[in-house]
Amino acid sequence: MQGSFDQLIDGRAIGWVFSPDAPGTRLEVEILCNDRVVARGLAHLERADLAQAGIGDGRHGFDLSVDLSLCQGDPPQLIACEAYSGQILTGSPRQAKAIASGQEQAPAIDAHTPPDELNDELDDELDHELDDESMKVHGHFDDLLHGNADGWVYFPNQPHRRADV
Repeated sequence: MQGSFDQLIDGRAIGWVFSPDAPGTRLEVEILCNDRVVARGLAHLERADLAQAGIGDGRHGFDLSVDLSLCQGDPPQLIACEAYSGQILTGSPRQAKAIASGQEQAPAIDAHTPPDELNDELDDELDHELDDESMKVHGHFDDLLHGNADGWVYFPNQPHRRADV
């Protein structure tokens, strides 16, 4: 397994993880502070630098919101690891800015949420796509456990098409 905990910025842990033995598999990442999980998510974001370096299809990045209020220490140390093997990623540990007792953490910025002014334009595009028979999807939401949503989705008219949810 290869990977890196690249940055800790504004309450977001950014990096990538990839398994050369299973190049199409998206791996889960955990961010730990004092052996406590403070963030967990799938490494599935597209990164041009990974694709250019020949690391799979380049869709092995992560950008996770970290709840720094759960961290202790001065300053808190964060470790990124692959969730199932526990293998620690290069770049760990990273120091987080300590949060004073009783002080709230500023909300993390989700770099993948479009600005409000784009929402109407995106809604119009989605409405148009939903009218297109080739864009219809089938799927099921199975469960929500520890902040992870499980389920499946596919395009019946394009069964090999990737579906991001």
